[in-house]
Amino acid sequence: SVALDGPVVIDRGQPLRGAGSLRVREPVVVSIPRTAALGPSVTLALSARGIPPGHRRLFSAYNGGSIREGEGELVFDLVAGGAFPDGTGLRFQYDGVHVAARVSDLPGWADAFAGDAVHHLAVTWDDGVVCLFYDGTMVASGGSPGRGEVRLALGDLRFGEDYPPTGLANEPFLGTADDILVLAEALSGEDLARLAAEGSGFLVDRQARGVLYSMDDAAGTTLIDRLTADGASDATLPASAGPLPGDCQLLLNAATSAGGGIRVELQDGNGVALPGHGLADSDVLFGDGIDLAASWGQRTELRHLAGQPVRIRFELRDADLYALRFGRPESLLPRGPDRAEH
Repeated sequence: SVALDGPVVIDRGQPLRGAGSLRVREPVVVSIPRTAALGPSVTLALSARGIPPGHRRLFSAYNGGSIREGEGELVFDLVAGGAFPDGTGLRFQYDGVHVAARVSDLPGWADAFAGDAVHHLAVTWDDGVVCLFYDGTMVASGGSPGRGEVRLALGDLRFGEDYPPTGLANEPFLGTADDILVLAEALSGEDLARLAAEGSGFLVDRQARGVLYSMDDAAGTTLIDRLTADGASDATLPASAGPLPGDCQLLLNAATSAGGGIRVELQDGNGVALPGHGLADSDVLFGDGIDLAASWGQRTELRHLAGQPVRIRFELRDADLYALRFGRPESLLPRGPDRAEH
């Protein structure tokens, strides 16, 4: 098991299921071990509540650009409270196969995650045939048989965000999750309905093969894999999370092409690169957003530079830079009466 701290906590006051749930307050990635080769039949699923509006990654093995056949990249994601440009709200992509559910087929989608309601999200892959499920009901299907195994070129599947060089705080999962499931089996519609209604206990009893993360340990401080005999897991969190949020970040309103990128160097008043913040240390920023956080060796925090003059050097490759500011992304600022001044 792995202790949880920092941007995630165990919610024992209002768990989705069982004794506790995973509450994600800031962008973070859970790397799920031994999931790079998922086999010909797969189920990905979780229960969720309180997802703020926006583009949210659920499961990912993707590092930017189009997801093309033969490249072994995968994404299962959604737009909470809205839709992708094509009018869909929940989608799955793997190796050129794209299946998505239109918002009109997702009951109450506009407000689904705004309150205390718990929703179940799942996708199955069966030799290339894909089915999407929302609250135990199939809402979209597609693909074709004969596509074989799911093998991920980038490594193990991740929960919550992507692989670099794409930004690791662009489409983060935020909110509360439970019964995070990666199963080496394409569950039937009947089983998916049961999973949504009852939870995952029957899979444990069935000794299904895969990974099932639950936060139901007695101490309420660890993430438990309930489909292994001893509950052990070497999942890493937040060490594999990529750039972690900080109180003072350099945030860019910028856009790059699929092959482009931005690197950033911080210099002192004389134009000399600050240690650890040179171009060679800079992670490549990739994507299109108004709050892309510059990072150096996966670090974004710049509070230690407060009060001293800083010059900024940008290296742009097929990219546009529109504006910059220091602070925290708007999506991470507290809302309502508890919101602090930033």
